[in-house]
Amino acid sequence: MGLNITGAAVGTTNLNLKTGSVTKSLPVTVESRNLLAYGPVATAVNGITTTVEADGSLHVKSDSLMAGSGVKWPLGEIPAGTYQVTAHGDNPDTVFPWTGIYLAIVDADGKRLCYINVQQRPPQTLTLSKATSLWLVVCGAISSSGKSYDQTLHPALYVSDDVPTAWEKPNGTSVEGEGGGMMP
Repeated sequence: MGLNITGAAVGTTNLNLKTGSVTKSLPVTVESRNLLAYGPVATAVNGITTTVEADGSLHVKSDSLMAGSGVKWPLGEIPAGTYQVTAHGDNPDTVFPWTGIYLAIVDADGKRLCYINVQQRPPQTLTLSKATSLWLVVCGAISSSGKSYDQTLHPALYVSDDVPTAWEKPNGTSVEGEGGGMMP
């Protein structure tokens, strides 16, 4: 048996239970529906640095991108199910298609399960037939080698039947990144 609280903002709140004349207030932490995790990368990894903005968005900067190479963060084991992956940049018109970055979800072996060209921004569906250890990857797009990049992203991984109307900051925004990329 579980308890599902809807309509509460992400953060801490109280759940008030009452039976007869007894009332009990319990502290509750409402977690984000965004299952991603990432964090700052101050020293360039594969030419990319990242910072986490006050709203939890991910600022990505590179003076010279490398196609297929970038930064990755562990997401842990994600249960079987269908998910929606999105990644909205703050200014998609400043970068030509295919010269920016990809946001990818890869398995523990680095195999690409889902990816998005951030400038084109269509949500993608990710279906997992079993619980799988996943990684988030931000890397140079196919024609991006040598190009600079500087944008703030709002990436998300949501359960498909529970996608919020507005982007939610993920719970984990201080996860250490490491070098990574994506394989087809």
